[in-house]
Amino acid sequence: LQNPQFEGQTKAKLGNSEMKGLVESVLNEKLTEYLELHQDVARAIINKVIEAKRAREAAKKAKELVKSKGLIENGILPGKLADCQESDPSICELYIVEGDSAGGSAKQARNRKTQAILPIKGKILNVEKSRDERVLSNQEIKSIYLALGVNPGNSDRLRYHKVIIMTDADVDGSHIRTLLLTLFYRKMPGIITNGNLYIAQPPLYKIKLGNKEIYAKDEEEFEKIIINRGIERIQCIVGNALLKGTELRKSVEALRNLERYFREMERAGINKNIILSLFQTDICRRADFDKQEKLMRLRAQLEKIGYEVEILKDREHNLFSINIIEPVKKSKTKVDYELCTGDDYIEAYRQYKEIKDFYEKEIRCMNGNIETSVSSTEEILQLINEKGKEGINTQRYKGLGEMNPEQLWETTMNPEKRSLMKVSIEDAVEADQIFTVLMGNNIETRRMFIENNALNVRNLDI
Repeated sequence: LQNPQFEGQTKAKLGNSEMKGLVESVLNEKLTEYLELHQDVARAIINKVIEAKRAREAAKKAKELVKSKGLIENGILPGKLADCQESDPSICELYIVEGDSAGGSAKQARNRKTQAILPIKGKILNVEKSRDERVLSNQEIKSIYLALGVNPGNSDRLRYHKVIIMTDADVDGSHIRTLLLTLFYRKMPGIITNGNLYIAQPPLYKIKLGNKEIYAKDEEEFEKIIINRGIERIQCIVGNALLKGTELRKSVEALRNLERYFREMERAGINKNIILSLFQTDICRRADFDKQEKLMRLRAQLEKIGYEVEILKDREHNLFSINIIEPVKKSKTKVDYELCTGDDYIEAYRQYKEIKDFYEKEIRCMNGNIETSVSSTEEILQLINEKGKEGINTQRYKGLGEMNPEQLWETTMNPEKRSLMKVSIEDAVEADQIFTVLMGNNIETRRMFIENNALNVRNLDI
C-alpha cells in the first residue's frame, strides 16, 4: 500500500477506501469457511445477534410505554370530553357514549353539574390481542384514561365514581360495549371490583297511546306491555271455564313460558308433540324409566299421531329409553330419564299441569260481543298480541341519536327514573376464561364456544 491512511490518533483502523472491498471479501471468505467447520461457534454468534435484537426491541417498547404513561399522567383532559362542574368524584358520573351523534344528544340532555360525557369514535382497539404500548398509543383509549384520570392497573385517582357505558341497542353497539368491558376488565379491573362501572339501559321501544308515551327497555318488557293490554280487551272460555283479568294473565304468562320452552326443545331437535305427549303421560321421574308401563302408554299415544316408537333397554343403567321416529322427516329422537328429570323440563311440566286445559279442551275468545274459536295455544297468544297492538304507534330505537335530548334524559340519564346495570365479577376465573375465548386469538376455541352456545341466543339483532 503506497499511501496508507489511518483514522484517529491511535492509528488502530486503516482508512483507505480502496482497501475496504478487499478486506471485506477476504474476511467473508475466511469467516464463512471457519463457521462451516465450527458450527457451534456459528450458533453462538447467531444467538448473540438475536438476543441483541430482542434487547433493542424491548428497550424501545419500554421507552414507548414509559412515554405513553407519562402522557397520561401529565396529560390534559381530552378536547371532546364535556366535563361536569363538580369536582367531588363521589357525586360525579362519566357517560362513555358511542359516536358524536349520541354524544351531542347526551351533552344537551345531561345534568351539567354532575354528569360528564365522553363520545368515542367507532370500535376501540381489542386490548385482548394487543400489547401495552399499542393500547396506550390508541387515541380513543388514551382519551378514556385521560378523562378518568387513571393509569393502567391503578384506579386510585378516578375522577368519577360512576362510569357508565351507554351504547346503541344494535349489533355494533353490543360489539363496542364488549370491547369497552374488555378494556376495563384487562387494564382497569379496580374500577369493576370497586363497583364503579355501570351499563346504561336505554329503551328499545317507544309506545305511543294517544297523548301518552311509555318506554320499554327490552323485548321482554315490550311484550309484557302488549300482552297486558291485549288481556284487558279479551276473555277466554276454556272448556266451560271463563278466564279474564288476573286469572287470564297468569295463565297466559305460563303459556308463553311453555311455548318458549317448546321452541328451545325444537331447536335441540325434539318436537313439541313429543314433549306434550311426555307431559300428558306424566313422565317426569327416573322411576318412570324403571319399567315399561308408562313408556307403553307414551308409545300408544305417539303412534296415534303417526310416530314410530321403539323401547330400548339400557343395560348399563338398568333403565329403559325410547327412540321416536318422526313421521315426515324420519328424524330420530332419543328420550331417556336425563331429559325428563332436568330442571327446565320439570319446571315446564309443572306449568303444564297448571294450564293443561288450554292444550286439551276447546277454547273460545271473547272480544266484546264477538266470539272467536281458536285451534291452538299459538293462536291464543297471536290474538292477544294483535289486540294489544291495536290503536298504538310503536318506534324501535336503533341508536341513541334517534332520541331528542328530553327523551334521553327522561329514559336513560335521569337518576330518579333511569335503569343502570352494575358490572361485577362474581367469578373472576370464569370471567377471565370467557374474555380470553371470545376476544383472544384462538379462533378454534372461539368457534367451539359459539357452536356450543348458539341455541341459547336471545334477541338476535341482524
